[in-house]
Amino acid sequence: MAQIDIFITGATGYIGGTVLSLLLDHKDTDHFNITALMRSAENAEKLKNATGIEVVVGSHSDLDVVETLASKASVIFSMADCDDLELAKAKLRGAKKRYEATGTPTEFIHISGTGCLVDESFGMYGPKEIIDDIDSERIAALPITQPHRHVDLELVEADLQGYVRTYIVVPGAVYGIATGKVANSGAQNTRNKLFGLFCHMSFARKAAFMIGEGKNEWPHIEIGEVSSLIALLYDSIMSSTTTTAHGKDGYYFAENGGYFLFEFSEVLQEVLVEAGLPNVGPTPFSPEEGIKMGPVFLRMIGGNARCKSSRSRSLGWSPVRTDFLVSYREDLRIVASSMP
Repeated sequence: MAQIDIFITGATGYIGGTVLSLLLDHKDTDHFNITALMRSAENAEKLKNATGIEVVVGSHSDLDVVETLASKASVIFSMADCDDLELAKAKLRGAKKRYEATGTPTEFIHISGTGCLVDESFGMYGPKEIIDDIDSERIAALPITQPHRHVDLELVEADLQGYVRTYIVVPGAVYGIATGKVANSGAQNTRNKLFGLFCHMSFARKAAFMIGEGKNEWPHIEIGEVSSLIALLYDSIMSSTTTTAHGKDGYYFAENGGYFLFEFSEVLQEVLVEAGLPNVGPTPFSPEEGIKMGPVFLRMIGGNARCKSSRSRSLGWSPVRTDFLVSYREDLRIVASSMP
């Protein structure tokens, strides 16, 4: 097997680090030449010492560096900053340079998020629609004003131009503890930081928050299972016997059930009570809090984003974990135990 040059961003992130661990354990790993762009020199050293991969220290705003690294890769794993359009464009410029030199499109796997599906229910009603990842026309109709779409659409357009093949993985709320070689190196963020943010926010206001009546529903997926989807997607892409949908047909949702905001907020309130706060919540944000949070936050957390992962499951992906609220509770307890 020929050498496969891989460029990854987000290599020590929650999802990216778990994906990198799977690549390091892959049956073809001896043929991988993996390069990671790292912002932290300390974590870069930890990762390099633990895994032996090539590490370049630089920020995501070092666009010339990103472009150069992307131009050398036959596969790009874009596992960080799904809303950073300039970062995505730099990777695409690199991929285009490679295509002009070799005539071979770069395989580009990108993490987006189900925020692209969110409606404006603000917690007042449940989902009126469940969007299936196999429904390419419905996904294409999502406006560019939806979260993440400005980057997703840039990738799809690049795919249409032929110099890159794009695969956009769209996970719901990701939960659980990241494991693997990257986590063991001490460099990886092993938990969903958003849960900690919610806990700190609720401690500050002395009650769990609610948006509207909390009737909106979001999908969830465990960290190991979304990462295994990405690994399966990679195997499908590299297989000589299959054609893997890409571009406008290359959306792969990652979900295995859903949760309502009111359930989410009730668990948060229970943890606050365990930590000694009075049982007075969940309570809706005040108008002043709403202004501070901003409309984007309120819409994202208070909106519906239900989806179905038919295309992902057609790859042979079979998620089984449904313990979102149990895992979320444990994460909150860990954060709460460190609160003053």
